[in-house]
Amino acid sequence: MKELKTQVYQESDIDTDCIVSFDLIERDKLRQYIENPYLYSRVQHTQTLPQEQRGLTIPAEMSSLFPKSSILWQKKANRYVTFLLREEVTEGFPNNLREHVSRIQESHRTGAIISRFLLCAQENGKTYDFYKTFIEII
Repeated sequence: MKELKTQVYQESDIDTDCIVSFDLIERDKLRQYIENPYLYSRVQHTQTLPQEQRGLTIPAEMSSLFPKSSILWQKKANRYVTFLLREEVTEGFPNNLREHVSRIQESHRTGAIISRFLLCAQENGKTYDFYKTFIEII
């Protein structure tokens, strides 16, 4: 988290290959999430920002074990820029995603947005969820 705060908008390789849908009633996926919350991922696209899908990160070699309809996103050979997404844990879940997207779009065309859960913490008396977010540069 400290690195993402100090090194904003660094180009990096995305650290996931595939994201599959996730529902709290799916026991195996729920167990994986509990054991490693960083597997929890959100998939969005800059053209349809309000629409988000939630899922779990899986290795590429496991993607064949899931029906195609459950695959939310698969890695492409594109470039990615990372930043720290902060989302307040309160009604409406306000976050700073639009601000980051706007800043990056000043110099790049963007595509998919992948946000991976890091931690929940308090800042200035408010509770936030923090995500390591990757935005695709196209």
